[in-house]
Amino acid sequence: MKWGIIISAAIVLIFVVAVLVGTMGGADRPTSRTSVSKLQAATLPDDLPLVYTPKNPTGDANAAYKKAFDFFLANKEKLAVSEGIDPDKKLVLELTDLMITAMNAGKVTQPFLDGQVVMKMNDVAEYEDSLEWTPELSMYGADLLAKQKKDDKALDAARAAFALGHRTFTHSVLLYNRQQGLNIMKLAGNRIWEMTSEESPARKAVAAFGGPVEKIEKSWNNKFEVIMSTSPHIGDLLNIARNDKDLTFRVQAIRWLGVAKFNPKSQGNLDAIHADIAKFKTSDQALIKRAAEVADAFSKEDLRRMR
Repeated sequence: MKWGIIISAAIVLIFVVAVLVGTMGGADRPTSRTSVSKLQAATLPDDLPLVYTPKNPTGDANAAYKKAFDFFLANKEKLAVSEGIDPDKKLVLELTDLMITAMNAGKVTQPFLDGQVVMKMNDVAEYEDSLEWTPELSMYGADLLAKQKKDDKALDAARAAFALGHRTFTHSVLLYNRQQGLNIMKLAGNRIWEMTSEESPARKAVAAFGGPVEKIEKSWNNKFEVIMSTSPHIGDLLNIARNDKDLTFRVQAIRWLGVAKFNPKSQGNLDAIHADIAKFKTSDQALIKRAAEVADAFSKEDLRRMR
């Protein structure tokens, strides 16, 4: 009987220790999913061929794209395709001209589009859906110009769409902008491929982007599984927030701490989340500081609205 009591007491003690370790210990350790090699910044190689060459090197590209976005928003009902209704062709060609002018403007200042995004848990762009539509319409403009036998300008229209994607990916930080940049480069690259011959320099240029873009997407997808989950591995999420070499993912992971604080899995994780949010709120990097403020302000009601 005495041995039974001792064994039972030992089992209870082990259970209590396990609970205390789980609730009072530090945060979960990161896994191999966020090893050092996987937290490197994925960028386009510097030696890729030029798909477009600005003809006005000193022109203000930021202002030129804003003009194109404003034109789209002012004429959205006639430009946005819905229920199979084609957009107004005259307006499409006017917008295409604005996109070509923007492509030819060589001066891109940072933040490129980040300054036009209100950072919340899900970004809210002041330019609404212009980033999705303007390159699509520029490629439609390329089709219209090709039918008019204006082949050189048609290729410029497709290049203009690619230029917007390339610049958005390269010169923005926020994940929403950079994701759209990758998508636009792929779509416009395919369009340029379709409208050029095998020996065309334009086709060879966009072909060179295929491998690097695919490599970036593969690298990003690994991180998405951590920073976009409603039940993330806390150790991995904290590791990205603290140590990723790509500011884009640090900012997104810091924001996502606001979601993770409602499903921390242990007191140690919760303490680490709150400590990191507080630390990041004092950062001298504006985007990191703002991301931490978003995470801190994020509420259970906000979480319910996301689901």
